[in-house]
Amino acid sequence: ASFNLPLFSNIDVVSSALNVYASWLLDERKPAPIHRNETYYYNEIFSQIALLFREEYVKPGKTSEKETKEIQKSYSVRRRALKIFSDVASQRFTRLRGEVWNSMLRTLLGIGDRVLEHSGNSLGNVIQKEVISTLFYVWVHAQLTVGSKSRSKRAPPPPARGTNPIQHPRGGGASTPTTTESKDAKRAENLADPLLWLRFQECSVRWLHRQWFLIQWNTICRALTERVLYSMYGSKEGSKSVKIGWVDKRPSLRLELNDRRAIYLWNQFFYLIKDIRLLTDEGDALISSQQSIRRVHE
Repeated sequence: ASFNLPLFSNIDVVSSALNVYASWLLDERKPAPIHRNETYYYNEIFSQIALLFREEYVKPGKTSEKETKEIQKSYSVRRRALKIFSDVASQRFTRLRGEVWNSMLRTLLGIGDRVLEHSGNSLGNVIQKEVISTLFYVWVHAQLTVGSKSRSKRAPPPPARGTNPIQHPRGGGASTPTTTESKDAKRAENLADPLLWLRFQECSVRWLHRQWFLIQWNTICRALTERVLYSMYGSKEGSKSVKIGWVDKRPSLRLELNDRRAIYLWNQFFYLIKDIRLLTDEGDALISSQQSIRRVHE
């Protein structure tokens, strides 16, 4: 109910509710009903968080200092909400069921459409980098984990020897988070609901005017292309690891993928933009220099 309140005048209430939701999503100790039916409650929480991304009406004209502070706080609350999605994807990496991953992806697509579709959306103009980075960040994690059939309902299986599902930098160091596929993930072919890829493609058409969307998409495609080139030419070309940077300046993510998974992900992400003729001249200029991608096609 807290997230249905007007955000500007209820920042403290909404922030407190968001902290409770974060603890239920991320902490091991949570109410028993959530433990018994995580899928249902996670879906409900995701739906509630999505309510925060309705654009609030701001009266025309000069705003007071108090109103300006409230608006800035509302942006901070939304950024905090997006970070929760990223934290769930990274910290609960090996524990989430496929239904939860798909629910989170659908929620983020809905938030993206609400915030990114119209260029006049003031909320989108302020937090577009965080929305775009979070969507792709969670999507990449989902593709490496959903579909594992050997997961226990109560606890995840121990990681295979030599694998490190996720590593995050500690102490502010310059190390890079690393994701390595498990044996189950290697066997899984299409990890997310196939219809979600189609939905993502449909949404992408409506976001092509967003420069940061194209930059993030381009960054991921280039990183995966380097890995595909490595699989084709060995150590002579490309890179064995996939290192992805983010437009919102979060720490980069390093992936260790087998050849089959790298090619699959490269193909799926590359064809999110199914027709480059839909791009504006500026958008076309952003991706026209992808020489390595053209080499793979050749």
